[in-house]
Amino acid sequence: ASHALLLCMHHIVSDGWSMRVFASELGALLEAYARGGEELPLPALPVQYTDYAQWQRSWLSGAVLESQVSFWAQELSDLPPVLELPTDRVRPARRSSRAGWVTVTIPSGLEESLESLGRRYGATPFMVLLAGFEGLLARYSGQWDFAVGTPVANRNRGEVERLVGFFANTLVVRSDVRAERTFEEVLQAVRKRLVSAYAHQDLPFEQLVDRLNPERNLSVTPLFQVMFSAETKRLESMPEWPGLKVSPLSVGGATQAKFDLNVSVQPELEGLRVSLEYAEDLFDAETVAGLGRHYVRLLEA
Repeated sequence: ASHALLLCMHHIVSDGWSMRVFASELGALLEAYARGGEELPLPALPVQYTDYAQWQRSWLSGAVLESQVSFWAQELSDLPPVLELPTDRVRPARRSSRAGWVTVTIPSGLEESLESLGRRYGATPFMVLLAGFEGLLARYSGQWDFAVGTPVANRNRGEVERLVGFFANTLVVRSDVRAERTFEEVLQAVRKRLVSAYAHQDLPFEQLVDRLNPERNLSVTPLFQVMFSAETKRLESMPEWPGLKVSPLSVGGATQAKFDLNVSVQPELEGLRVSLEYAEDLFDAETVAGLGRHYVRLLEA
């Protein structure tokens, strides 16, 4: 028989990385229980999340904090406030959260070609996918200077790798997709921007917005309106649970649109699945599906 286990928890206490930790530890506990309730097999944690929170608060202050803020203030200086993608409807004065969701596929042969392209220029597959996506947004909007948000795990210390908690952060990546540039030049620019952003990833996005204090508008999100994420590594299969065959179950797109467009790339059996979540206030499904098809076409080119 097939059964589904549904876990619902607030994002403030967990993130995507946390769920892998949770699944692994739950399997270990189930196995111990199946053997008769022997001693718990989980090793003691070197630190707790409260330790991390207290350390972060004390470390991210003074000169360290000002150095982080200074970098982002310079990086995002004079950033245009809105990426003006062509929409099916006029942007409302106050955005709602109604969301739609479509998918397209990057076939495995194209995925391998993109990985090869990245290796030639010392770029990761994520950098190649983001460079292509920035090129697509530039074509659609007619803008070459804009920002895209991207999530990072923000677990760059070994002590926190086994913790369940909210560590993830959002980085603001500024584009540089001038028409005269070749794709390779755009890719190099993306690589340079991302390396610098990763080196300054400790400043929480909420603090960044507070410190930069951009003009607020209820119709758009601050600093960026499009989110892009990509997981290109095929993770190991779900951990073995005693007597059970376990696999993740897709439940479709989110019910709330936090951004104009939220694009997520994830591996599947025959390539990469590109999920495009969009604000129904602005777009029709066919428009976004066309954008997805154009993204794959651009990557092929």
